Amino acid sequence: MDNKAINNETTASQKKEGGIIGKLIVGSILGLLLFCIPLPWGGGASKMLLSFIKESIEEATGRILPTVALTIMVLSFVGTLYALATKKKKHSDFFNDCFSPSALNIIVRAAALAISILVYFNLGPQWLISEDTGGLMFMDLMPSLILFFFLGTVLLPFLTDFGLMELAGSLVERFFRPLFRIPARSVVLCLSAWFGSGTVQLLPIESEYKKGYLTGREASIICIGFCTIPYGAMMAYSCGISGLEDRYFFGMFLATVLVAIVGVAIMCRIPPLTLIPDTYFEGEKKIYEEGKGGIVQGFNRAYDKVKTAPSLGGMLKHGFSVAVTLYFEVFPLIIALGTLVTVLAGYTPIFDWVAIPFVPILEAIGVPEASSVAPALFTGFADLLLPFITAASIESQLATFILCVVGVSQVICMTETGLVMSKSAVPLNIGKLFIIFLEKTVVALLIGLLVGRLMGIPA
Repeated sequence: MDNKAINNETTASQKKEGGIIGKLIVGSILGLLLFCIPLPWGGGASKMLLSFIKESIEEATGRILPTVALTIMVLSFVGTLYALATKKKKHSDFFNDCFSPSALNIIVRAAALAISILVYFNLGPQWLISEDTGGLMFMDLMPSLILFFFLGTVLLPFLTDFGLMELAGSLVERFFRPLFRIPARSVVLCLSAWFGSGTVQLLPIESEYKKGYLTGREASIICIGFCTIPYGAMMAYSCGISGLEDRYFFGMFLATVLVAIVGVAIMCRIPPLTLIPDTYFEGEKKIYEEGKGGIVQGFNRAYDKVKTAPSLGGMLKHGFSVAVTLYFEVFPLIIALGTLVTVLAGYTPIFDWVAIPFVPILEAIGVPEASSVAPALFTGFADLLLPFITAASIESQLATFILCVVGVSQVICMTETGLVMSKSAVPLNIGKLFIIFLEKTVVALLIGLLVGRLMGIPA
């Protein structure tokens, strides 16, 4: 082979290598902007690029999205009936994933369709269709989730498949697993779950579990430990809704960070998380080997990973399939069960009754306005906004501070995140989620009280 041929081969190899490195850089930057780093897009409040795209589409489409939501509910119910009528017929895997003809599924989807129709056409009793119950689920939550699920699943590979996780994981390998009992590669999942939407971040966590990067226990730890209210919404919820004074917000944020670190370190070492099998999805073997870490090793891992990154067409095709499956599988549950829970929370004394035994305990540890704080601690299992709404009627700034720390940290509500967790491949059922919710509440309550006292917030 002459020198000219050797030079041409070397040039081609360099170009290929440069192209791979370019994909790594561009893809990783897009992953960070989409899911992790809040910036003032459009000159407004800081938010992730994914949220900005979602809100821009939402503003442009207006009334179309509720109509799309209603169409999904109709297709979900009709498709399930068709699946029941043709049980002996062989359907595609995609069809079977969307329409499972069980008796419970038919009841849930029929209830969801009925609620959707009543809310859409403004019919029926107010307790069922108001903006705090069925209206909240169908008119507010569904349009947002339709876009989040579609955009999230389509754009997800920028976060998981372009080398970002390999690079970041190598930098924290030495201490991440000893502290949280999860692989260092998941540091990006944890950060994106913290700064992004708790519900949307369940998608990459489930994806990593299915690919064999995480065991069921590890995926569960990340889900319950780091999925919080988006950072950009923390101030709106705490200062805007609950009435916390602005000067205490940064202390509240630091307290929630402390809750995440301490809470995960504790809960990953006690039941129910320790009872979840530490095994891989469908026997998938682990394909990410941890080592000593470092920037060089991280770059080499990232370089190898980006070689197999999907094309834009592949991302769109796979994301669309996953999103549609989620629409039919999860949305009816969110509407039916979410409406039921919000009706119980808003129109019955159930949560007040549950809280009665805890009032003396709160008083004993020095929580002000304990009789008002106690019910609010449990309403977060119904909907994440309820603790903040309850806090608005509380005069004590210390009690408000505590409820804000608790409300931001819980985020296992059965109107949204909790249901999505329970329906995902990650092995978390509603029973486990409720116990974990109580554990998170205790940790957040104690840390919120401690930090609030140290800051000298008036009771």
